[in-house]
Amino acid sequence: MTHPSTAARAFSAPETVSQSPAATSADGTVSFNFQCFGLDFRAWTQASAAGSTLFLCCEVGALPYTAENRDARRNALILLSHAGDIDGAQLLLTDFSRVSVMASAPVRAGEDAVGLFARAAVLAIATAPFIELAVQCLSGAEFSAGD
Repeated sequence: MTHPSTAARAFSAPETVSQSPAATSADGTVSFNFQCFGLDFRAWTQASAAGSTLFLCCEVGALPYTAENRDARRNALILLSHAGDIDGAQLLLTDFSRVSVMASAPVRAGEDAVGLFARAAVLAIATAPFIELAVQCLSGAEFSAGD
């Protein structure tokens, strides 16, 4: 993944390129990857009794070690502790101290791969402020989703 501070692009000219065609598994779930704002996004569907849901995940960086940047680590931990209070997106900490943003939306009945890709792009745009906040807390670097 390219670091957001060096690869951020204005959304007026996005890098929204499918890196892999939408793959449909035997159980009907769909998954694909794309880039937006210079970041790699992964999208997939998951079926449940209530219907299918589209999930979107984007890694935004690593939780800094205290010796590297005490303030950035403190800020990131504060953000992680309050991440459940933010509507529309979740902030996740993985086993390897990587921080990701995740969002979801219901899948409409009969929605095709193009519709899923468009919905994933909308989720990416909607999470841009949250991604910006996470990037700034993790590294102090600036991220710009547009002018």
